[in-house]
Amino acid sequence: MPHSLSLSTSLSDLSIPKKFLDILARLHIYRVEDLLFHTPRKYNDYSRRVSIAELENFEANSQVTIIGTVISKYQKKIPGKNLRIIEGTFEDDTGRMKAVWFNQQFILKQAQEGARMAVAGTVSRDGHISLREAVLESVKAGKSLLHTGRLVPEYSTTKGITSRFFRYHIALLLTSSYLPFDDYLPDEIRETYEVEHLFGALRQVHFPQTREEVERGQYRLAFEEAFFLQLSLLQQRMHLQTFTATPLSFKKKEIQSFVSELPFELTNAQRKTAWEIIKDTGTTLPMNRLLEGDVGSGKTIVATIALLNTALNNQQAAFMAPTEVLALQHFERLVGLFHQTSFIQVPKVAVLTGSQARVSTDPDLGSWTKIDRKTLLRQISSGEVHIVIGTHALISEHLTFQNLTFTLIDEQHRFGVNQRARLQEKGVALSPYAHTMPHLLSMTATPIPRTLALTAYGDLLISRISERPPKVAESDRAKAYQFLRDNLAQGEQLFVVCPQIEESEDSSTRSVFTEYEKLQNDVYSDFPVAMLHGQMPQEEKQQVISAFQQKEYAVLVSTTVIEVGVDLPEVNLMLIESAERFGLAQLHQLRGRVGRGGGQAYCLVAASGEDQPERLQALEQTTDGFELAEYDLTYRGPGQFTGGEQSGYSSLRPEIFTDAELLDAARSGAHSIITDDPTLHQYPDLRTKLERFQQTMHIE
Repeated sequence: MPHSLSLSTSLSDLSIPKKFLDILARLHIYRVEDLLFHTPRKYNDYSRRVSIAELENFEANSQVTIIGTVISKYQKKIPGKNLRIIEGTFEDDTGRMKAVWFNQQFILKQAQEGARMAVAGTVSRDGHISLREAVLESVKAGKSLLHTGRLVPEYSTTKGITSRFFRYHIALLLTSSYLPFDDYLPDEIRETYEVEHLFGALRQVHFPQTREEVERGQYRLAFEEAFFLQLSLLQQRMHLQTFTATPLSFKKKEIQSFVSELPFELTNAQRKTAWEIIKDTGTTLPMNRLLEGDVGSGKTIVATIALLNTALNNQQAAFMAPTEVLALQHFERLVGLFHQTSFIQVPKVAVLTGSQARVSTDPDLGSWTKIDRKTLLRQISSGEVHIVIGTHALISEHLTFQNLTFTLIDEQHRFGVNQRARLQEKGVALSPYAHTMPHLLSMTATPIPRTLALTAYGDLLISRISERPPKVAESDRAKAYQFLRDNLAQGEQLFVVCPQIEESEDSSTRSVFTEYEKLQNDVYSDFPVAMLHGQMPQEEKQQVISAFQQKEYAVLVSTTVIEVGVDLPEVNLMLIESAERFGLAQLHQLRGRVGRGGGQAYCLVAASGEDQPERLQALEQTTDGFELAEYDLTYRGPGQFTGGEQSGYSSLRPEIFTDAELLDAARSGAHSIITDDPTLHQYPDLRTKLERFQQTMHIE
C-alpha cells in the first residue's frame, strides 16, 4: 500500500497482481475510485450468529452463521453426471452439523480438519438440518469477520474474480489510514439535503451494520449521481442559451392547406404538438424538444409539418434516421404527401445514405429520380434542396448546407451524442451570424416515464402524443399457429419476431434461423416465408422488404430490425417469440407495427421462460405505452429507455430514475450551485469530479 492514496490513484500502484488488474479492466475498474464505487448488487444477511443446537429453531432458507471446528470432509461424484458433492462436518459445544457444496473443489483445501471456522449459509431441512451455499472463513483472535457473521455484500463479477476479492481489497482501502479524503460535495449541499459524507457512505454501503445504514449510504451515492447529472444538464442548457436561432415564421395559409388535403384527420394531440413546435421555432432561442409517442401515434406527420414550414421559409432542414431502409421510406412518404397537395411551392426533397442519392422531381415527371452523389451535394450546398433525409451520411465532412435552420433526429437514442452534435454543427459553422444554431427536434417511440425524463433530459422540452387509434389483441400460444394460419389463408401477412439471429448456448431462446427453417419447412410450408435480419447486406434487406410489401411473401421472420427499419401498415399479424428477452416498452413498440392501416390486428406473445407471467400480463392489461414504461422502469431498470450502454445512463443507480423526491432535491441543489457559479470556480474539487463524471457519461 503506498504512503498516500487518493480516489485517482491507479490500482497498479497497489499490491494487486497483474492478472487481477487485467480482469478488473474488463469491468472498467482502473482506479481506487472505480473500485470503491463498484457497489454491491445485493447483501446476504449472515448477521445472526447461532450455535449448532439453535439451528433447530430456524426455518428452511434462513441465513445464519455458526462458528465451529472442522471435523471431517469428503467428496463424492454422482455417476453419469458432471456433479461432485462435497460434504463437511462441523462441531461446536452444542453439537454437530453438515454443510453441503456442489462442484466447489476449492472447499476441500479451504476446510482444513481441526481448523476453527465461521460457516455462513442457508438453512436446509431436507431430512436433516444442514447449511447449503455456505461460505467459510477462518476465525482468528482479534480479527473481525469479513465474509461471514454480518451483512455480507455480493458484487457483480466476471470470470476469474469473486465477491470475496472485492470485499478483501475494498476493506483494505476503507480501513487504511492513508485514504481519508475530503468530500467533493460542498458542505452546504450535504447539510441542506441531509446526505452522508462520502467516506462514511462508502463504508455504509460496503460494510453496513444494519439495513438502515445501507439505505443511508445508497441514498448519498444516488443523490450524488443525480446531482452531477443535473449539473451537467444545466451547464449544457446555459451553453445553449448563448446561441441564437433563425426564427421561422408560421406559414399559416400553406400549412392549413396541406393539413386539409391530408388523407386522414389529425388527432388533437398531433395538432397540439405541431403548434408547440411551430411556436418554438418562431423565436430566436434554439428549440431543443423531444417528441415521444408510440409507434403509430403519428409523430412523423407532426415532424413533416415542421419540415414543410421550414422549407416554406426558404430555409433548409435535415432529417436523420437510424437506418437506410427507414430513411428511404421517410423520403418516399414526404415526396408523396407534398405531391398530393395543391399549393404552388412544392419543397425539393432529397435522400442521402451510404448507398443512395435521390431527389424529388416535378410532380408531372414522376415522384423522384436517382441522382449523381456529387450533383446532389452541390444542390444541397447551394440551397436548391430544402429538405435532406439521410442516415449518418448527413454528418459527412463532404456535406455542407447553405442555411440549415431545422434538424430532426428519428429514434434519437440510437445515435451517439457526438453524432447528434455534428449534425447541429452543420448549421452553426455555415451561419452568417455568430453563435447561431439550428432548431432541434428529436423523436423517439420509446415511452419515457416522467422521472426518467427529468433525470435524463433535465429541462428539455418534451411533447407527448398519447392518442393511438388501432386496437391490438393477444392470443394464447397453444392456439397460435392455427389462429395465424386461418388469417394467412384470408390473405393476411405475418411478422415473426425473434430476439437473436442464430442459436446460442441458451437453447430455449428462439432464433431467426431456427424459426425460419421450421416455419418454411413444416408449420407454414404451404405459404411463402422470408427472413430478415441486420447482418444481411443492405441491398438484400431492401429486396426482401419490397417483396414482402408486394405480398410475394406471407410470413417474414425477423429480428427487431422491423421496430424502426420497416414501415408496412397493411400487416396485421405478429408473433413475438421468447418475449421474456424484451422489455415491455420494446414489446409495445413491436406490437404497434401491426394494424397501422386500420385493419383488425393481432399480436401473439410467446415466452420461453417461466418467470414472466406477471410482467407479460401487464402487456395484456394496457395499450398505454407510458404505463408500460413506468412498469418496466420499476422492474427492469432504465437501460431500455436510454439506449443501454450507448447512452451511458444504464450505469446509473436505478433510484435516480424512480425517486421523485431525490430528483427534486438534486435538481434544486444543482440550481443553487450553478446559478451563482456557472464555471464552479469556487468549487475546484467539485469541478474536477464533474469533469470525470462527464467523461464516463453521455449527456443528452
